[in-house]
Amino acid sequence: MLRDICLVDDFEFSPFEDFEMCYNPDGTYSLMIYVNEGTSLLDQLQKKEKFFQTQKMNIAADIFFGTSKDTESKACDFVYQHFDHLLDCVPVIRVNNTDYNLYSLIKDNPILLSKKIIYDKVFNANEYDLLKGFVDSLKEYADSVYIHIDGNYYDVNTRDGLATLKHVKDLAEHIKTFAGSPLEKIMLTYDIVRNREYKYEDVNDDFTQSRDLTKIIQGDKIVCIGYARLFYAVLFYLGIKNDIVYLSGVKSNHSRNCVFVDDPKYNVKGFYFFDSTWDSKKPENNNFLKSYRYFAKTKEELTYYDNKKQLTIDPIYSIYNIDEYLRFVKKLNEPLTENNMRYFRMFNSVYRSAYGEGLIKMSEIMKHSFSKKRQAELSEKFLDLIDYFENPIPPRTMIDLYQNVRKVEHYYKPELYTYNVEDTIATAKRSNWVFEGLNISAEEKLLSFIFGDGQCGKTSEDNLKEYLSECGLERNVQEVELARVLRCTYEKKRR
Repeated sequence: MLRDICLVDDFEFSPFEDFEMCYNPDGTYSLMIYVNEGTSLLDQLQKKEKFFQTQKMNIAADIFFGTSKDTESKACDFVYQHFDHLLDCVPVIRVNNTDYNLYSLIKDNPILLSKKIIYDKVFNANEYDLLKGFVDSLKEYADSVYIHIDGNYYDVNTRDGLATLKHVKDLAEHIKTFAGSPLEKIMLTYDIVRNREYKYEDVNDDFTQSRDLTKIIQGDKIVCIGYARLFYAVLFYLGIKNDIVYLSGVKSNHSRNCVFVDDPKYNVKGFYFFDSTWDSKKPENNNFLKSYRYFAKTKEELTYYDNKKQLTIDPIYSIYNIDEYLRFVKKLNEPLTENNMRYFRMFNSVYRSAYGEGLIKMSEIMKHSFSKKRQAELSEKFLDLIDYFENPIPPRTMIDLYQNVRKVEHYYKPELYTYNVEDTIATAKRSNWVFEGLNISAEEKLLSFIFGDGQCGKTSEDNLKEYLSECGLERNVQEVELARVLRCTYEKKRR
């Protein structure tokens, strides 16, 4: 019934009440206790009667406004009856302090060290420096405090949290060193993340071993949500907008990423799906690096595979389902109800990713309806946005991207990332990068029209080889090899 005690000093929390019971989604309650530099936890735990009077008034107010819960009264009775030894009733102390230094709070209230202390803040993937400063400020108490890391189900020790964000930061900084454009950073990230074998946790392990960002970094277990979370975290650090999309299946569920790509260098702008799980490493086989079958795909391009595996995008992520998207546009002429309000919030988020700001203002939503003129304007803008979901990346662009990334990977890790004509052709085949003719004359086009799409005997592979020749791939390979040899020679001399 009483899940934990939460210590607060937030400005919005009334210091005149000192206590407040808060209902949690799991049906339990948290007792919020006001503490600051002048009022310790032990001081507050002497105010049993004040707690009783405060909660009596709060419950009366809830009854008056029709918001009371029977469980709240029972929870308050429980707290009152056990007030003299309240700390024995909870294993966890949450701290939601904004102004009161946590080190000082623990020092002033050493009794907290007998409990699990959770600092109620979520640290994002790009907040290593912020977390490092926080951990340093805790000094000798650092090992006694737990925090939330975005990408974890459960809270973790500050040291493990710091190691998690350090790993993400190191990967991202490494990628930034070798890649210039957003797509190049994404492909480098993709290759690093998928260089892990899909592996479930052991029977006796907690399910988070293969799913929590911290656990997958620390261990060797990883499943689809683990791949998606690591991919998300590194891209988040790199400033590339992306989301994890969950799919429901008949036999099993699945997760992948949707990324908003805005890359002028390759003339690519839109929402694309990335499934690093399906493109991941197989046991004792590096051929996975010769395939990008599920890299930067539109929803339509993935439909065949999703249907084959009986997967559909979870309704909560209908934002990435075009059919659902079109249904949403029709809702613009309906009254704004609680049921369709979520559509506006979700699609506003998509619009913000593409254009930098939301389309629908909160003041409009509060009116619960749109004028006919505004409906037409919103419909047009949202339909324009659909184009961002329906632009497959051309094979030539993928080959250009692959070459620019692979030669950098090969330069530093030739034993893992091969770079030559044969492997480039193999990669294009396995990735379904189908090449049409490059420079077809009018006569050839006529013959192709009459006799079919064979393009005068040329196959997709012939066209690919022709394009690679025009790109000077063989010369590029030789230049990379020469640069690598010179670097090795230089490093040997330095030793």
